Amino acid sequence: MAGTAVTIARACGMDDWLKEKFGGTPSGKAARRMIELAQAATGAGSPEEIELRIRNDVEAKMDARREMQKHEEELIQLHLADVRDARAMYGSSKSDMADRLANRIMSWNLPAIVTLVAGNCAVVYTIDNPTIAVALGNIIGASITYLWQERQQVVGFFFGSSIGSKDKNDLLRGRA
Repeated sequence: MAGTAVTIARACGMDDWLKEKFGGTPSGKAARRMIELAQAATGAGSPEEIELRIRNDVEAKMDARREMQKHEEELIQLHLADVRDARAMYGSSKSDMADRLANRIMSWNLPAIVTLVAGNCAVVYTIDNPTIAVALGNIIGASITYLWQERQQVVGFFFGSSIGSKDKNDLLRGRA
C-alpha cells in the first residue's frame, strides 16, 4: 500500500513533499488515504489507472497533487498515529522475536548488499549476452534496494526519522 502511494505521489512530482512530511514513505493509514484522495481527484478506479492518468494528463496530475496537499495535516496525523501505535505496541510487548529480527537485519543486510554489489560487477565482466546481463542486473538492483529499505525501516522504527519529525509531532500534539 505504501509503495503504491509513493509511486502516485512521485508521479505527481511530490518527491520532496514525501521526504519532508513522511521521511519518504507514509504509513499504512496515510498511504491508504493518499490513494483515496488521488482516486477522487482523478476519477480513476484502481491505483494503476490513477498512475496512468497522472502520467498522461497534466490536469489530473495537478488535481491529485492539490488534493493531497489540501489534506496534508490529516495525512500527517494518520501517519503519526500509525507510528505511535507501532512503537507503543512494541514497547508494551518487548518482543524477543522483533528484537532478534531487527538485530539480524542490521547485522546481515549490509554484508549482503556488499556481496550483491560485487556480484553485479561480476555480471558485467562475465556475462556476454546483454539481455541476460541486464536482467540479472535488475534482479540484483531490486534485491539491494529491498535490503537497504529494510535497514532504513529498522533504524526509522527505533530512532524515528529526524529531529524535525519529532518537533513536528510535538507541534501537532499541541494543536490537537
